[in-house]
Amino acid sequence: MVIVQIRRGATAMRLGLIQGDVIVAVNGRNVNTVRELRGDLDSANGSWDITFRRDGETRTLRID
Repeated sequence: MVIVQIRRGATAMRLGLIQGDVIVAVNGRNVNTVRELRGDLDSANGSWDITFRRDGETRTLRID
């Protein structure tokens, strides 16, 4: 799922995600749609590992 736009002040921006990043998984579960992403974030009880690709490199962002 490609990040197309991030609103100023949005959580994604504060976490360091940028336009063009491709979110591929949350807590090890692949996400393909915004609905899946939101569902996984809501069910994670406040702790997330977000795996994304940027410039051909896969990275994981841990949020507690």
